[in-house]
Amino acid sequence: MLIDLGSLAYGHAVCLTDNDGWTTLLRFTARQLTAYEKTPQFTAFSRQTAGIGLRFLTDGDEIRFFCRLAPRIDLIKAFASTTPEWIAQIKNGRERAVSYNHDRGVKRIWLRNSVRSAISMNVFELLINGRSVALVKAIKGEIIITFDNPDRKTHQVDLLFPLLEGVAIKDFSVSGTVEQLIESRPRMLCLGDSITQGCLAAHPAQTYVRQLADRLNYEALNQGIAGCRYLPEHLAGIEDIPEPRLITVAYGTNDWDSLLTRSEIQANIRAYYQQLHDKFPGKPIYVITPIWRADMNEPRPSGDFSVIRRIIEAEAAQWQNMSVIDGLSISPHEEAFFGDIYLHPNDRGFTYIADNLADRFGKNHPAAPA
Repeated sequence: MLIDLGSLAYGHAVCLTDNDGWTTLLRFTARQLTAYEKTPQFTAFSRQTAGIGLRFLTDGDEIRFFCRLAPRIDLIKAFASTTPEWIAQIKNGRERAVSYNHDRGVKRIWLRNSVRSAISMNVFELLINGRSVALVKAIKGEIIITFDNPDRKTHQVDLLFPLLEGVAIKDFSVSGTVEQLIESRPRMLCLGDSITQGCLAAHPAQTYVRQLADRLNYEALNQGIAGCRYLPEHLAGIEDIPEPRLITVAYGTNDWDSLLTRSEIQANIRAYYQQLHDKFPGKPIYVITPIWRADMNEPRPSGDFSVIRRIIEAEAAQWQNMSVIDGLSISPHEEAFFGDIYLHPNDRGFTYIADNLADRFGKNHPAAPA
């Protein structure tokens, strides 16, 4: 039987179905996307489906649907648009001669793993009763996912969409009955960069956002964007999303790693917090400072790594509804926890972060009732 996807979807801000039957689930409102589309890099990543999924009950054992992928030209433009800053950073690295070779080496590994992630890890993940049973590559065309259910028992099914792919689907069907799973989980809005989006997670269910939401019994709207910084213009239209009960903000590592000066970074953060407060007055906001990274001891134009943490702490302190969580204290400091040994956690690293965040949140913001 064909299914109305809008009734099963979660983790999205907008659900669109065109005249040809293709359904696109978006993490951002139309006004937000307009702001992101001013930058090629953000155009591509804002259309990706991190944190989006379908949840339902079924006694079937097979799921079928057709999949359409986002145009590859958007990704090409995204990578091309970042080249000038990469060149400038490499020049800056040469001036740091002592550490440049290591920095160049880890960035090469980062690039290789990022490309591998974009190609090989763009998968749908199937969970049965909360347990991962299949990873299926996102391809153009028909996708068929089967799972064991010989006794035709009713199970909870979660189909998680790819983290680093923009997909649309149509003709979604299940070989059995389908029942909408009515839940009343409160929402949490998670703002951030590639770490929030889940880059280099092998399983869509293993991002820190997904794991934290599950531990707190929340439904998360993941608005992480790879490469993003504190850019207040990206908040235009965010008030149109489904209302969140709490908000997390996890930028800063790209601000520090950029060519921006300390004063420019501080001005951006100040304006961002002002607008976020104005749009969600009174909502509890948890600001997570940058997590560990392999090159954190190498200074940038804005100063050493502690600078970005101090700026974030000082600006967040101006708002009573903002609490700061030290990213270094909740993240592992070992390369084995990172998919690129450098910056982006692997599944194990994301679990480490989610466990620590859940502990912090539990003390100040108890889990929602089941």
